[in-house]
Amino acid sequence: MDTNYLLNELLNYGIDNLGLDNYEVYFRINELRRLFKLNELKFSRIKNKEELPDLLLENITKRALDLKIEMISEAHFKDQLMGIVTPSHEAVVQKFFTYSDPKEATNYLYNLGVKNYYIQKTAIDRNIFFGNDKVEFIINLSRPEKDNKQTAKLLETKKIDFPACMLCLENLGYEGRDNYPARYSIRIIPLTLGNERWFMQFSPYSYFPEHAILINEKHQNMVVNEQTFSKMLDFVKVLPHYFVGSNASLPIIGGSILNHEHYQAGSYHTPLRKSTEKRLLLKTNEVFLYEIDWFLRSIRLKSENPEKLRAIVTKVNDFWENYSDETAGIKAKTGTTQHSALTPFCYKEGNYYVFDLIFRNNYTNKKYPDGVFHVAPEYQNIKKEAIGLLEASGYFVLPGRLKAEIERIAKVLVANEAKISADESPLNKHYRLIQDVIDKFGIPENLDEAEENIKNTILDTCAKILASASCFKATIAGDKAFEKLIKTLEGVLL
Repeated sequence: MDTNYLLNELLNYGIDNLGLDNYEVYFRINELRRLFKLNELKFSRIKNKEELPDLLLENITKRALDLKIEMISEAHFKDQLMGIVTPSHEAVVQKFFTYSDPKEATNYLYNLGVKNYYIQKTAIDRNIFFGNDKVEFIINLSRPEKDNKQTAKLLETKKIDFPACMLCLENLGYEGRDNYPARYSIRIIPLTLGNERWFMQFSPYSYFPEHAILINEKHQNMVVNEQTFSKMLDFVKVLPHYFVGSNASLPIIGGSILNHEHYQAGSYHTPLRKSTEKRLLLKTNEVFLYEIDWFLRSIRLKSENPEKLRAIVTKVNDFWENYSDETAGIKAKTGTTQHSALTPFCYKEGNYYVFDLIFRNNYTNKKYPDGVFHVAPEYQNIKKEAIGLLEASGYFVLPGRLKAEIERIAKVLVANEAKISADESPLNKHYRLIQDVIDKFGIPENLDEAEENIKNTILDTCAKILASASCFKATIAGDKAFEKLIKTLEGVLL
């Protein structure tokens, strides 16, 4: 196929799948013509056959390489191509707000992101998902890994502070660089939350369908306070079919980006949201407060009045940030260093506005340098990093290395070679996991059965991870400490 035909396929894909306007297409014709250094590019309508652009982009990129068109990388070039044939930011925002049904609006934006290659659907579909009613995990295989040539280039690359971080507005339309992705194809939706300017975008490597990120236009640190709860409530008023959650604003118990305020959101119901209410703790000022059946001790607050709910949630937050119980190992602060914080989730349930609040603490000591309420050392073969809001809600994002390790463990189990000593095993970091699989399921007959057993055992381990990270363990002492907390909280709220 010649260059003209391939570029016409791309332009027609933009019209048929992305909603590119018949007049706007002529601006895009000339962008492609300049990119490929063509004197002319004759446009004609071609019947589009592709639902996703992957194969088309491969063909065009191969053609560009043959023509020696300059590019940072093939991935950067593909994003540039899709940015050209995607409707403008203004056109996308205008269409989003024409939908009277919020679900139709988010479906439009999400499907646009899939169709224009910003959301890496083909890569995401490689992720391995496994779960039950209590806990779920994905093995993340979608994020690209750097090859040796890219790694070598990084040694020669000067430090650049633009954009300031991966979440900043300056990413919109950014061409990228060797160690930074292009953002030609991204489209965002502006929002006003708590009288502040925010925007919503979908994650390019979504961990679940319609995985959205809400981002403050200002590059400022994460914080959880009364204003946070106002912004979360504002969001679920606009998109009541979505949840919104914020990482705690502290290391170890927070997310990977603490220097730019942002929340996670989406239509997905994580196990936390599906957890049951164990008992009503109290009712005050039209707000119901429940203990919920969850691994990390948590409470659920409900009200039909969002303003009264916000006020009570704020009191709970202020209380927890200053609550210490030395007998339970909970220190709110060390000097001026804050240790206690909430991980809040907000959503609507019928006419009720709901907050699920998880009590978190990042205190460390000599015995537990990674955190007293962090992943116990015996489970760090599965998850060593911070327990962020998704993991805290029962949705674990596990590293891609586990796929190959599960396959290797399965072979060990089927061959009945698992009783070798931990020191001798090439998978010695998983020695305890292997023994747990055998104790629970015995020796499997085939690899499929073995992998199923391993995944179920990993689910059990994820549940144990959450229990080990809880500030109030499911023990007699932990129950007593939690009752003390609730009694003290009652005195503040009633």
